[in-house]
Amino acid sequence: MNLRQRNKKPRKLMYSLINLSKEAGKLNSSFLTTGTGGLQLKIFTKQRLSTILLFTTLLSCKHVSDRGSETLSTGSSSATEDRSEALHKAVLKAVTENQENGNLKVPAWFESKVALDTNWIVQSPDGYWGKSASSLPKDLGCAIGDENCDPQFLRRLCSTDSDCKQFNAACKPLESSIYESGQKAKTMCLGSGDSLLDRFYNVIVSGEREVDITTLSLPMNRFYEMTVNALTRLALSQNVPSVRILLSGVKTHSLNILNLPSGLLPKLVVDMKARVAKDQAGNLRTDTAQVIQDQKAIDNLQIEMKYLSKPLSLSWNHAKIIIADQKLAIQGGHNFYDPDYLEDRPVFDLSMEFSGEAVPKVTNFVNQLWEFADLYAAKNVPSKNIGSRKIMGPTVSNLPSYPAIGVGRFGGYGDNPSDRAFKALLFNAKHTIDIAQEDIYSRIPVLASLGAYKITESVALPELVSAVLDHQVRLRIVQSDQESFEGYGMMGLAEGHARLVKALLEGAKKRNVVAPPGESLRYYVCTLFEHAPWRFNKGQDRWAGDRSLDVSKIGSHPKLIIVDGSSFYLGSHNFYPASLQEFGFVISSVKATADIQKNYWDKVWWASSPDKADCGDKSDESVTYVDKQGKKQTI
Repeated sequence: MNLRQRNKKPRKLMYSLINLSKEAGKLNSSFLTTGTGGLQLKIFTKQRLSTILLFTTLLSCKHVSDRGSETLSTGSSSATEDRSEALHKAVLKAVTENQENGNLKVPAWFESKVALDTNWIVQSPDGYWGKSASSLPKDLGCAIGDENCDPQFLRRLCSTDSDCKQFNAACKPLESSIYESGQKAKTMCLGSGDSLLDRFYNVIVSGEREVDITTLSLPMNRFYEMTVNALTRLALSQNVPSVRILLSGVKTHSLNILNLPSGLLPKLVVDMKARVAKDQAGNLRTDTAQVIQDQKAIDNLQIEMKYLSKPLSLSWNHAKIIIADQKLAIQGGHNFYDPDYLEDRPVFDLSMEFSGEAVPKVTNFVNQLWEFADLYAAKNVPSKNIGSRKIMGPTVSNLPSYPAIGVGRFGGYGDNPSDRAFKALLFNAKHTIDIAQEDIYSRIPVLASLGAYKITESVALPELVSAVLDHQVRLRIVQSDQESFEGYGMMGLAEGHARLVKALLEGAKKRNVVAPPGESLRYYVCTLFEHAPWRFNKGQDRWAGDRSLDVSKIGSHPKLIIVDGSSFYLGSHNFYPASLQEFGFVISSVKATADIQKNYWDKVWWASSPDKADCGDKSDESVTYVDKQGKKQTI
């Protein structure tokens, strides 16, 4: 079968059947030691040794090859605080070794604790699990001039849920419609994705001393309106904080050199001043003196915007972090994108809200990004001279706190401990690995018209292969079902699955793994993991509407890795490689891990697993897949 060499000490090396047969030919009387318990079987003849080896092999083959059809229950029986502590130590050891900080003021990692409230998981869309596509919110957008259309957020104003029934939506207040304290939130027909606006908004407006917004590109559409309102509210508040905004461009999928954010801050200030010139309904205010006073307050707001993209390099900021007063923060996978998160076919994504002693340390990480960046985005605006934040002492939280390691990447500027954290987390897995991602491999068009693409693999792929082949870890992956560089998913499930099978096949050959009788080695390694396309309901492979469109497929963008039900990574760092600036946490706690497992991963797997990739013909040795054009490709 699959008796395989192990590199894991203190276990003895386990030989393949072929190698064991060779050893049997050399022995007349010897001891065979297996497992950690040191069980010793004294074999006196070559015949008895061969018989026992064959019997053991057949039993082991059946046990391991059967696990491809097993279904894990919710959570993990292997989850223990001992495993959490062991994984924490392994990741900590990895990030402290081989550092390349050089002259950097701030390391790209830290050890701390995160305090988590009961609603710490920030997922969008929320509440779609198990629902049919036809029952989900639709046609929420409206245009200026339409009856009952809010002029800022382009959502329909409402009084009761019955006003929103035809849109499968609820009539709810949108907190981010407030631009000055004392105003009442407007009620609109909202979908679950719209709640993301308020999650971001509420963290921003909680700032009384300082606010940091670090993101990929300029907030878009409704996210831009939310940002204008939030910053305007801060400027008009009694305790006015200083504001730093760091980004890497105006829009995605455009070379940064052609996508410079010149003039973004001046426009933002102009839009804030225009906001206070009107009331919430969009009518010009008549209290001219107060408008002038409010606009002066906006001019006095200490706000600065920086642009981060290393010249002549494919290295820019990809971290997504909002921090208020070094007390409350959100980080994870969410960008400030509309329509991506707010349309009828939203992309699935994941972030986390946290407080406690880790927040000042995240601020220090942002300080280093601020050092890398320049003021190009603030061109034509006098500098407010906001430099590095003074790091405050940790705030005391009454919320449950959990051990965490903040792991970032400086990309082309320096150290990248997040890479080492991924490797350590996977290599030290003993039982299960669950991965929710956009992609597993990177597939970037070089000469797309000629079908030329650059395909790269994760730095942690060898550790993932080792976890499956050497440690018999149960691996489950769910990735985006889209396949377009402009969308959410560079490489479709079929090709991504085939490439992972190929990686395992090559690893198995190096380890002299032998497949069970009647199975090719390709088929056998394929059964060692499960790989599914993103779903929100069983059997629901597309959004409602035109099924011929690429966007009718379901897109995902989270960056979540769960190990042994005891530790997890959540942040901005994709599993596929890119030399970007990133940030995320490795949180090691059975309770926190069970929370993300129950309220996110289990729902994803429940909906997605029925459509997992098939391993094909048992006897087929070749690794193939069918591309989006319907052509069979061989890897």
